[in-house]
Amino acid sequence: MTKVTPSLQTLAEIVASHYQVPLKELIGKSKTKKNSQARHVFCTLARKNTSKSFLTIARFLSNRDHTTIVHSARIGLKIADNDTLKKLSQLAVEQHKLKIEHIRKDINNARESNAIT
Repeated sequence: MTKVTPSLQTLAEIVASHYQVPLKELIGKSKTKKNSQARHVFCTLARKNTSKSFLTIARFLSNRDHTTIVHSARIGLKIADNDTLKKLSQLAVEQHKLKIEHIRKDINNARESNAIT
């Protein structure tokens, strides 16, 4: 069985929900403490749970500089304890699996519809 890797979008949604910040503000340029802390944790999770480069993560987060993401990921390790990081990682994987399952069902339904006509 292959390992499921959550997308950056799924990770962002999970972190935004956990920290109760709007997704737009997590991804955007907001510098409030709450949004910044959530963004730091997101950067940590993105590096731990995906094969995405710092540059790719930076582009996802409103085109930031990749060195900002390096720094942010380090801070995220200090902000969130290991249990929180594991919990958020597991939630992101589960959410991503659900999205994939939903897409597969839609594809199968479309195939069945086309086979009937």
